[in-house]
Amino acid sequence: MRLHLNNDAEPSKTIADHPNCVGVFQKQLVDECNGDSTNNPHNYKFGATYYAGDGWRFEFDALARQVNTVICDVSYRGVLDQFELRGKNLPDAKFGKDGEGLRKEIKGCGLLTKWHFVWTPDDTVYEWYASGQLPLGTDECVGCAFISVGASGDGGCSSGFIGSEHTG
Repeated sequence: MRLHLNNDAEPSKTIADHPNCVGVFQKQLVDECNGDSTNNPHNYKFGATYYAGDGWRFEFDALARQVNTVICDVSYRGVLDQFELRGKNLPDAKFGKDGEGLRKEIKGCGLLTKWHFVWTPDDTVYEWYASGQLPLGTDECVGCAFISVGASGDGGCSSGFIGSEHTG
């Protein structure tokens, strides 16, 4: 992130001249600029400009756009498909507490066994990990389940995915 602070009324003033720079920055920009809370479950910052009544202009630029990201790996295990899923920033309203929305959608693909879900706070790329087993040939359905809970794509669950709907 990057912070710019200017006084439009008195351009010669610097950040050192503002009486409460840190307080205003935290209250008006960090705490208030979260984007749409429904689609921003983890409180990512998107940047904003705040104009104070005394001529000060605070600009907060997020340097990286936060998007939801998912990845999928499905492999054969005898007569079952073993899947491993990772993701971040899916909308809580669809994804559910501890991935329950995702689990519900995946159960619509067939008999789900060995479901495992864990938050991964130490992972620098993804927020959670899920795995399980389904009947053979359900990789495309797992991709559809991702999309049903708000993912921007199927995560690579099936190379032939063309946007068919998953109903779970």
